Amino acid sequence: MKEAVDNSKGRFYAYYVSRFKELNEQFLKGHSMTAFVAFYEEKESFIKSLIESCSDPSTSNVVFDVLSEAELFLDSVFLVLA
Repeated sequence: MKEAVDNSKGRFYAYYVSRFKELNEQFLKGHSMTAFVAFYEEKESFIKSLIESCSDPSTSNVVFDVLSEAELFLDSVFLVLA
């Protein structure tokens, strides 16, 4: 049962990591407000997924790649929050 729960969490986190990557691509293409709104609607899920995926060796490389590409998006998102 624990394995099924872990697999479900992994898929949940992977979904939000890939969704975050899509939002970054939208942001870079000039659709920043659309990306901001989508991020803020599910901010907690995005943040939790990025953090939890960093600690999983099987997904950490993907997350690090996504985060390194999304530096400008993250700066913009958290600048607005400050």
